[in-house]
Amino acid sequence: MLQVKENMSPIRIYISAVLILVTAYVSRASADDDDGAEERQQLQIMRDAVERGQAKSLTEILEIARKSHPGEVVGVEFEMKGTTWIYEVKIAEKTGRIVEMHVNAADGQILKVEEK
Repeated sequence: MLQVKENMSPIRIYISAVLILVTAYVSRASADDDDGAEERQQLQIMRDAVERGQAKSLTEILEIARKSHPGEVVGVEFEMKGTTWIYEVKIAEKTGRIVEMHVNAADGQILKVEEK
């Protein structure tokens, strides 16, 4: 899980998130797909979606999440649910409550908020 601190630069957050994605894709590789080609292809699809404007950047998503639930971002995941890319953002609120937000990567719409 990505640990984000208030003073981290947006590029550092983005690079960290990409490294997490690479690790997640590699760990999901099946025994009959030892070369990880499918995982690399999926990661490239995500990068392309951001570059083409089909998915918002992590920086934009974190701004949306923090406006909705002020606090410290303690984790970020990026995954495909059905046909939609979703950012899962975990925030530790000042009250001590941890919330997990599911945010549509394409439009930044908050789809779900759960207390953890």
